[in-house]
Amino acid sequence: MNHFVSYQWWIRLPALFALLALGLVHADITKAQSFEYRLGPGDRIQVAVFGRSDLSGIYTIRNSGFLSLPIAGEINTSNLTLSELEMEVGNRYSVLMKSKSGPDQTISVNIEIVEHRPFYIMGDVSKPGSYEYQSRLTVLRAVAIAGGYASSGPGARVSESRSQESMNVHKNNYIAAIAREARLTAERKKLDKVTFPPGLLKMEDDSFVVEIIDVETQLFTVRRELLEQELKIIHKRKLQFEVEDKALEAQFAAVERKRKEIDKMLAGAQKLSSDGLVPRSDLSSFVIMQADIERESRELVVAHSRAKQGISEMEQQALILRGERIREIASELERVRLRIDETLLHLRAEADRLAILKVKTLAFSDSAGENDRAKVRITRETDWSSVSFDAVDNTVVLPGDIISVPYQEGDAFLSLPDRGQN
Repeated sequence: MNHFVSYQWWIRLPALFALLALGLVHADITKAQSFEYRLGPGDRIQVAVFGRSDLSGIYTIRNSGFLSLPIAGEINTSNLTLSELEMEVGNRYSVLMKSKSGPDQTISVNIEIVEHRPFYIMGDVSKPGSYEYQSRLTVLRAVAIAGGYASSGPGARVSESRSQESMNVHKNNYIAAIAREARLTAERKKLDKVTFPPGLLKMEDDSFVVEIIDVETQLFTVRRELLEQELKIIHKRKLQFEVEDKALEAQFAAVERKRKEIDKMLAGAQKLSSDGLVPRSDLSSFVIMQADIERESRELVVAHSRAKQGISEMEQQALILRGERIREIASELERVRLRIDETLLHLRAEADRLAILKVKTLAFSDSAGENDRAKVRITRETDWSSVSFDAVDNTVVLPGDIISVPYQEGDAFLSLPDRGQN
C-alpha cells in the first residue's frame, strides 16, 4: 500500500513542477490582481435566509454603498467581501430574532452575486464609457467591447470635427448636470434661492448656460411654490378641524353644565316626591331630559374624536408630503451626480483624443502589437483605498475597475466650470 502511494507521488511530480513554473511566469501579472472581490454600488446580490422566504430576495447596492434589507434596515456594504456581508447580515438578523424568539434562534444566511457592477474604460478606444461586466473579462476583451483601439490600423484617424462636436455635447451635458445638482442641493437644504457654481455664473456670454440657469431657477421656484401650496391646503384643513374641535369642546362644556342642573333639579323633585309634595309621575319629565342630555353628550364625544382624528391625519399628510419630497430630491441628486461622473469620463476621453488629433495624424503598422503601445493602467477600489497598476492584454478585469488606455502621444487639456460646494 505504501509503494502504491509513493508511485502516485512520483507520477504527479512533473505536473507539480509544471504548475509551479507556470505560476512563476505569471507572478507579475497576478500580483496586481490578487485582491479579494469587494462589493460596491451597482452590484446585485441574492440574499437567502434559511427558512425565511420573507427575508430572502434579490437586492441592488445603491450608489451610496448602502443595502436596504427587510427588518434589518440599512447596511453599509462599502468594500465588504461576500463572506463579511454574510456575517454582518447574519449577526443583524440573529440579534433581531433573539429579541423576538429567544436566545436559541439560529440564522443561516447565504449571499451570492447575481449581477456585477459595470466596468469603465477610457482613453484610446472607439467607444469609451461604462459597460456591463462579463465573466472572465480581460483587458483585451474590454477593449474589444469598447470598439477596439481608436488609433489602431494603418493611417487610422478619428475625425477631429466629430470629436470636437462630441466633446461639446458632453460639455453641455456636464453644465446642465451641475446646474441641476445646484438646484437640487438648494432644495435639499431648504434654501431661499439656488447658489450656482461661480464658474457657471462667469459664463454669462454663453446663451446655453444662461438658458440652463434660467430653467433651473424657474423650476426651483415652481417646485417650491407647489410644495408650499400643498402644505397650505393641508394646514388650512387642519385649522378647520382645530376650530371644529374647540367648538365641540365648548358645546360639551355647556352640555355638562346643563346635565348638572338637570341632575340637581331631579334630586330636588325626588325629595319633594318622597315627602308627598310632588306626584311621582312628575319625575318622568326630568328622567327624559336626563336621557336626552346623555345622548347629546355621547354624540359630542364622537364628533370631538373625529375632529381630533382629522387634525392627526392632516399632520401625518404634511409629514408624508415632506418625506416624499426629501426622498425624491435625494434620489434625483444621486442620479445627477452619477451622470456628472460618467460625463466627466466621456469628456476626458474626448479631450485626450482631440489633443492627439491636433498634434498629428496617427499611423501604426499592421504589425504593431502589445509591446508597441503604452501600458494600460487599471484603477481598482480595494480595502477602503484606490490602487492603480499596469496591465497587459490578459490581465483580469474586475467589476468597478477603471481601465485607462493611453494614447501613443499627445496631451489633453479640458477647461470646465467647477461644481462648487454641492
